[in-house]
Amino acid sequence: MKRTLAALFLALVVALVGTIGVAGAKPPHNFTTGGGKVVTTLIPDSTRVEKFAFSAHAIGSTTVARNGHFVYEQTLTQPVVRLELKGRVACVRVVENGASFVGLIEKSNESNLVGSFASFYVVDNDQPHGNGADPDQFLFGGILGSPTCSLPGPGNPLNSGNIVVNNAQQMP
Repeated sequence: MKRTLAALFLALVVALVGTIGVAGAKPPHNFTTGGGKVVTTLIPDSTRVEKFAFSAHAIGSTTVARNGHFVYEQTLTQPVVRLELKGRVACVRVVENGASFVGLIEKSNESNLVGSFASFYVVDNDQPHGNGADPDQFLFGGILGSPTCSLPGPGNPLNSGNIVVNNAQQMP
């Protein structure tokens, strides 16, 4: 009886440890998600304020987007110009701790942009801004005619927010 209970207890411990290992494992697909704010001084009297939120998930380790959406707002202070973009992600490319993604613009305050594609670059520096680590980075790459995800590049440091990049190729 004691051996049976000991064997059951051991089996339970092994099962729980295995479950913990699986629960803590990285997801088996590339993705990036985040939100935040970037403030950039362009000239002494002009500032660009960018606010964004996004979630871009690839099919496995490909660049084909499984799902995802983005919201982007840019305001220039001198002269006052505002750009608003909302849409769904068409592709996402992850390389190391960086990602690029492109999304179909479905809504915009500039109606001529609807149907075009917006390009974004992000870098995940592992810690939220303020913990002593380099801040995460974000860059609006511009408007494209087709959904081509280029290699990720550097961006501007976040003033607030956080970006997460999951690289399925770097799974342990």
